[in-house]
Amino acid sequence: MEFHHSEFNFYLPFTRAWELGAGVLLAFYEAHAKRPSFNKGTQSLLSILGLVLIVGSVCLYSPGIRFPGYEAIPPVPGSVLMLASPMGLANRMLALSPFVGVGLISYSLYLCHWPLLSFFALIVPAPASAINLAFLMGCAFVLATLSYFLVEQPLRLRMNAPLQGSIQLQVCATKGKLPAKLLEFFSV
Repeated sequence: MEFHHSEFNFYLPFTRAWELGAGVLLAFYEAHAKRPSFNKGTQSLLSILGLVLIVGSVCLYSPGIRFPGYEAIPPVPGSVLMLASPMGLANRMLALSPFVGVGLISYSLYLCHWPLLSFFALIVPAPASAINLAFLMGCAFVLATLSYFLVEQPLRLRMNAPLQGSIQLQVCATKGKLPAKLLEFFSV
């Protein structure tokens, strides 16, 4: 099924159950381990190895790769290694403010980037240059950040305290404090 129906592999849960199972096995191990977790040095080694497996997969996979399939093997154990070593060096690096900031806007970024790239492809018939792609991704980051502060956060705050969060954010934006908040959000 892997080579003939890759779309089934991507969307059907039984072809990807082993990926979830890897996380389940780690959770069972952590819950039932008789000894404490790995020491800090071991965690650093595991987290770096996990990050190398994940980033290596991202960098080395080409559009011709049939994912998921055998090609999903490196990033899955990489993710497990990262999860198994919360105090590891790579995990501490990913906990820095710029990475956390990108993580917070990641869903908005996911929603914003594709329409920008698609409309650009409709307007400009030639393939996008690296400069064009960098500009479009910069625009996507700006839109995603605005969406996070002006849509996501007010909706979350509204669920906890009706209208209070939306009003605070609107006051912040109208008093010219939004750029400062954005800089604070992405600062180290």
